[in-house]
Amino acid sequence: MNANNAKCQACSKRFTKQNGESSMHAGFHDLCAPRIRFNWGFHDGTAEAQRGSLRDVTFHFDKVYAEGYRAGIEAFCATGTRPESSEAAWLAQ
Repeated sequence: MNANNAKCQACSKRFTKQNGESSMHAGFHDLCAPRIRFNWGFHDGTAEAQRGSLRDVTFHFDKVYAEGYRAGIEAFCATGTRPESSEAAWLAQ
């Protein structure tokens, strides 16, 4: 692999480094992080629990998102409200 090429550890996508930064992948790299994917799932879970329309994420392709989704449902059911942050659920896992 060329010294200017790299592979995202989170999503395995290859990208080209320029000036020590990734070019096209730079803006998306943080979106690959497990914490971000958990957060998306968490807030989807709280919203869908509030609406009463839950999905089965048992076989969801992104296990971290699915964990966040289930944690969001649990958080909503425990409080009856949608928490502003998923941090407590993230730290509890």
